[in-house]
Amino acid sequence: MNLITKLETFCRDNLDAFIAYSLAFIFIFFGALKVLDISPVRDVVEASVPLFKNDILFLGLGAFEVLVGIGLLFKKTRKLASYLIIMHLIGTFVTAVINPSLTFSAETIVTVHGEFVAKNLVLIAAAVYLATREEKN
Repeated sequence: MNLITKLETFCRDNLDAFIAYSLAFIFIFFGALKVLDISPVRDVVEASVPLFKNDILFLGLGAFEVLVGIGLLFKKTRKLASYLIIMHLIGTFVTAVINPSLTFSAETIVTVHGEFVAKNLVLIAAAVYLATREEKN
């Protein structure tokens, strides 16, 4: 077996863990930034959903993201965490409806925030993959 084939086999055999741990890192890290109130997206979140101008709710959002990230680390909670991610990230598309000027621009078609929201499609796809996987015994 050549090196490429071995690498492909390793990646295939560990794909679930790689996706789960990658999503976990993203959610724990970004959630922790919110909990510590050093998140660079606070203004964007508040502009998207004015309810989050409340410090407690913003902190709660961060704590939720950290807990979901931790849930991805364990096989027993991975499916639930994946479904929570899907719901959470679908919610980020509300911005395009509530405040489209944050998402779309006449000059560039999408804003930086629009790109930020669009990349969530990939995170949703990864979460759907994990949520719909059959558990291996």
